[in-house]
Amino acid sequence: MRSVSAWLALLLAGLVSACADEAVPVADPLGTFTLDRTDYAVGLWQSGDPARVGKRPAAKDEAWQAARSAAAAVSLRADVRADGTFVVSYRFAKERGTGRGAWTQDGDALTLRITHDAAGPVQRGATVTASIVDAGLRFEGWPVPHAFLLRRE
Repeated sequence: MRSVSAWLALLLAGLVSACADEAVPVADPLGTFTLDRTDYAVGLWQSGDPARVGKRPAAKDEAWQAARSAAAAVSLRADVRADGTFVVSYRFAKERGTGRGAWTQDGDALTLRITHDAAGPVQRGATVTASIVDAGLRFEGWPVPHAFLLRRE
């Protein structure tokens, strides 16, 4: 019986060692991503008052209703391609536009550099970095002062 448990211990030790030697998977930045308007509205609501950070709004809160209305007027979509390019289209109230550029990745950070067809808040030469998260791409402070999520489609 002792030889079986010794064999199992060696087998488990080998599996643990093999797993430790494997490379950590790199986050996948490729795909199409669209603005999560609820997440955007929460960020907008929280940015209006530092005491709100980390809290969820009450359904009848007037500031929350205003944030939801503002978020309804915003759309943002990004297509991150395998050839190292991306296309972004946006609408902020009545302003609309597109931008194209190149992206690079360093671990779970995706850096986008806009090089073509940009106007408004998406300006040629702008460089922004997003965190690659399970749900999509999390931007901090660009092009608006609060964090928001572009959800993977």
